[in-house]
Amino acid sequence: MRDREEIGFQLARGHGVRRIAAALGRAPSTISREVTRNRITGRYVPSLAQEQTWARARRPRARKLDGLALREQVTVMLTDRFSPEQVAGRLKVEHPENLEMQVSHETIYQALYVQGRGSLRLEVAAALRSGRATQRPQRPEGPGSSRTLPPSSTAGPAHATATERPQKSSPH
Repeated sequence: MRDREEIGFQLARGHGVRRIAAALGRAPSTISREVTRNRITGRYVPSLAQEQTWARARRPRARKLDGLALREQVTVMLTDRFSPEQVAGRLKVEHPENLEMQVSHETIYQALYVQGRGSLRLEVAAALRSGRATQRPQRPEGPGSSRTLPPSSTAGPAHATATERPQKSSPH
């Protein structure tokens, strides 16, 4: 709020965006964006700018899968062992004109694993294709997490020369 008040004060004194940015230690583009976004009838009012910022950032935002019809259809498809990518693709084909009945696979994954401890997961945990109700990390971290064997456990050189290879017995 203090920065917004300073911006309003400097603008009222007729200072430019670059000078204000230098005084505040910000990029000129940041100040310009702030002034443009929050100018009302040609004036920048810091208190109204703060209110607008809070309104834009208000949480929690409505979730797409809170719509009952869409949630039900996604649940049915996941229960029928469709992947989230397949569900998103099928919904796009089945409802090309109705954006309220379309959802991205990322949103489905969020509903399964992130939002509210996986609100959608409670309904479809048994039917998940991976068989997991929780996400598994892609790569384990820490010591011993490598999938390759240490050099000491290998059977020998990868490319032995012809003289180093064991002789095959001939069938004669």
